[in-house]
Amino acid sequence: MSNPPRSLPMEMDIYQQMVECSPSGMVLVDSDGRIVRVNHTLETSFGYTRQELLGQPVEILLPERIRASHIDMRRMFMNGPDARPMGSGRDLFGARKDGSEFPVEVGLNPMPGPDGMFILAVIVDISQRKAMESEHARLQTKLQQAQRMESLGVMAGGVAHDFNNLLTGVIGNTDLAMMSLAPHSPVCSNLKEIQRSALKAADLCRQMLAYSGKGRFIIEPVDLNHVIEDVTHQLRTSLPRSVTLRRYLHHRLPRFTADPNQIEQVVSNLILNAAEAITGPDGCITVRTGQLEADTTYLDSLQLNESMLPGSFIHLDIEDNGIGMDRVTQERIFEPFFTTKFAGRGLGLAGVAGILRGHGGGIRVQSEQGKGTRIRVLFPWDGIETPGEYPVVELADGWRGYGRILVIEDEPVVRDVIRRTLAGLGFDMVLCPNGKDGLARFNERPTEWCLVLLDFTLPDIGGQEIFHHIHATRPDLPVMIMSGYDGKEISHLFRDQGISGCLQKPLRPGELVTAVQQAVSTKAPWLAASGKPHAEYRGETTV
Repeated sequence: MSNPPRSLPMEMDIYQQMVECSPSGMVLVDSDGRIVRVNHTLETSFGYTRQELLGQPVEILLPERIRASHIDMRRMFMNGPDARPMGSGRDLFGARKDGSEFPVEVGLNPMPGPDGMFILAVIVDISQRKAMESEHARLQTKLQQAQRMESLGVMAGGVAHDFNNLLTGVIGNTDLAMMSLAPHSPVCSNLKEIQRSALKAADLCRQMLAYSGKGRFIIEPVDLNHVIEDVTHQLRTSLPRSVTLRRYLHHRLPRFTADPNQIEQVVSNLILNAAEAITGPDGCITVRTGQLEADTTYLDSLQLNESMLPGSFIHLDIEDNGIGMDRVTQERIFEPFFTTKFAGRGLGLAGVAGILRGHGGGIRVQSEQGKGTRIRVLFPWDGIETPGEYPVVELADGWRGYGRILVIEDEPVVRDVIRRTLAGLGFDMVLCPNGKDGLARFNERPTEWCLVLLDFTLPDIGGQEIFHHIHATRPDLPVMIMSGYDGKEISHLFRDQGISGCLQKPLRPGELVTAVQQAVSTKAPWLAASGKPHAEYRGETTV
């Protein structure tokens, strides 16, 4: 039978009240490790009554997994007790009456008494602080990842822009060369190979623009279920026979505004990634669609949620029973060209993330080694279905234009393609290599221009500033913006400002002619006639 705990002389009432009112839990333990006194805060924190604790070993307040080892540590401490914080350099936990654990900080204070040595332990519940630290660390990690992805995105977008300028020269000159050759010329096959390679390079540029979040080109209502049906039909022969593909598609899923080609790229990429993660004979990929309402807490759980606001979303879930990913791999999956395979195939999930950024969407990846991966993609839905902005205009046979076009473009190869493409249609052109020269030529005779082709990114003066000057002087003059960046983003930037369209680089002669005809036919219909030019326009030497 254990001896009753030793007692201390009665303290003054004021000290008892101070102990009882302390926001920290306090427990007084005798040299045998039995609880002598506790305050009200400790009762509340641990879920015991005072009567349940008095006389009990202090280990009752510890998780069961460490009680035995704590007895030895307590005895060692009693051999030479001193005031100090407990558990320096490691996390400490208390255990409530119901067995649940919570993080604590503990300070030990020796208190000599008439009947021996006592130890006062001051215990602080730091659950809230730990939660805040964990949340702060999570947000810091997320911010660092977002900053890293943003930097890479800016670089990718800039590289894609410059390459699109170069590819305009390759593709445009190839098209023009093939137009001037006889159909059976042996040179045509070589030009087609050049063109095929250049188009692949242009596709990589589109992927890089997608990664940078600047890759939305054709915006229209998209039926996600139809996209999935088309993609899975196309991939039927690409998936291993050992993989079963199951589809659970929401039967009343609304459409949302997006670029259908890029949404198709997202679906295809995720399904192929899932298939490549499956190594066993009974592989299964499950594709689900649906609609949900997401609040701030839910959006914060996503790995990618830039600029996302609470609201209604269309979701796509793709789940596999493949090999899964470890934590280190999951932290890198959105890096461009990162792959766990022997050789990568493009931008992978980085491209998917870029497309989602461009569409205001988000993504969450849940994976465990040996158990597979589940990816949820969210697309914002506002109930509005917007048709495409720039319908294709069919060229009338024998169409010719008249008048002078001002071309402001810093890349010589792009200027050359424009000159060679439009010269045969009857236009005179003034080609300017920078914004300063372009504004000077425009201001010389502002009434004599029939169209301006303006590069958005110039070395000296921004395209937006040049446009505002031209538009203020000649609001009736059609101006088309050319850019190696995303045409949709440029169109949005100039929305309701009076531009006649946006040309996405690399420029192709046929698309350029169509766009020019549409622009001049809309704002200057007399230029679309096949008769004599308007008296105001006179041919001059191209510079």
